[in-house]
Amino acid sequence: MDLLGFGFTERVTGIPYSPATIKNHLYSFWKTLIGKPVILVGASMGGATAIDFTRTYPNCVKQLVLINSVGYSGSFPIGQFLFPPVDHLAMEWWRFLKLQTLANAKAERNRDAAYLDALLCTILPLEMPGWYESILTFTKTGGYTLSEAQIARIDKPTLILWGELDAFLNKGDGERFNRAIARSVLHKIKGCGHAPQFEQPEVIAKHILAFATGSEYL
Repeated sequence: MDLLGFGFTERVTGIPYSPATIKNHLYSFWKTLIGKPVILVGASMGGATAIDFTRTYPNCVKQLVLINSVGYSGSFPIGQFLFPPVDHLAMEWWRFLKLQTLANAKAERNRDAAYLDALLCTILPLEMPGWYESILTFTKTGGYTLSEAQIARIDKPTLILWGELDAFLNKGDGERFNRAIARSVLHKIKGCGHAPQFEQPEVIAKHILAFATGSEYL
């Protein structure tokens, strides 16, 4: 599924796109289509969403997987203070970063067709109607602000997968999650940056399957 206001979800006018509405949308999705405890996987900002959801609805989650998760860093609290035209420039910078990632991959870093295809899929939502408005609204909420105490309350078996070359989040965030969440295990993914699920999908899938079926994490 895509998070409300992101991906290919419909951007409905008048909805306050915020962590709270994203969580409500996720719960409605779970209640309508699933209705039983799940293995919840969250990457980047989706990791913060997964943590927030697990804290609020612990009975909905059986196990948790965090992939280079936002939580200790990666939020944008200063977004609450954006004003025109700075807010417009911030959105254009966000768009530029996504496009630049694709350009860099084509030019030098990774010419693998599957990886480039995955990057293209992440950029397609930029063309969705209402993209600018929904992202701006979310940014002005400040994003996710999770404290160490809140993260430490997670009591679900948790798999932390971390691309060790991540230049987006603070160095050491993976270890901090591992220390804070009592029932967690950390695997660093060599040669990967912020999105190992795109860069080494087979490795990520192998770890998740082992986590889902094995007893070593429980």
